[in-house]
Amino acid sequence: MKRGPLGTHRLSLSLAALVVAVSATACSDDDGQPGDASVDHEGPLTLVEQRLVEAVVSQSEQSLSQAVSGASLDEIVAEFNVLGSNVGAYTNAHLAIRCEGPRMSAPTCLVSIPGTGLVGCFRDGCTSPTSSFVDVYVTDPDHESAEDRVPISYTATVEDLAGTVTYTPNPLVRWNSEFTPDGARVSADIDETVVVELESGTLVDGSHAGRLEGTRVVDDVHYTLVLALPRLSSAGELTITLQNGSSIPRTGEIKLGDLSIAEVAETQIVWE
Repeated sequence: MKRGPLGTHRLSLSLAALVVAVSATACSDDDGQPGDASVDHEGPLTLVEQRLVEAVVSQSEQSLSQAVSGASLDEIVAEFNVLGSNVGAYTNAHLAIRCEGPRMSAPTCLVSIPGTGLVGCFRDGCTSPTSSFVDVYVTDPDHESAEDRVPISYTATVEDLAGTVTYTPNPLVRWNSEFTPDGARVSADIDETVVVELESGTLVDGSHAGRLEGTRVVDDVHYTLVLALPRLSSAGELTITLQNGSSIPRTGEIKLGDLSIAEVAETQIVWE
């Protein structure tokens, strides 16, 4: 399939490029050369704000797709990515003990996030024999405990978002999984406070919250994404809705207040 992240495979300690598809005319001047993404243009968002929204969608959808496709009573799949970086990392780990009742493991911090000085960690646990969770987070190497939440900053490597990215505190997501004989239901609540300070000194607030959900029945995968960015634009709250599946097309909409400003198509976000 060609739709977005569906069908990605689990790799152990492998790097995954987070490619954001951009509509063909979104970042060019009249001469066809790349434009200054920080310059205002016709439309409710600047190009930098558009790029940040695209990065939030890409990061969230990639993590959701991996979580739904890889959910298992025998393995943990954890994807680590942060805004402003064009690479992420993910890992899978075999569980030595299957879920029998409530328990929680110690954190495992094995993955370095290239170019950031940060590490990716996970901590798994069970709530019943058929339900489990995994806390996935990125943090400073000196603060590896899931409870030790601290601000983190790093230099963005994505050209249009070049500057310093700061999460307050470091991002942590709990993925909950409920298992059935033929599949799984996965969900996560997202709440991240993140600001990009561009090289020009301009602040772009990419803080976002919402819910990611998905199901897998045998090989049929379906997921939905609902996110809000309340402080990105002075024009109002930006909301993102998206759905994708093995047997349905990737569709969605981005709204600023009540105004529709972009369509989520099969392979890209098309800004109006």
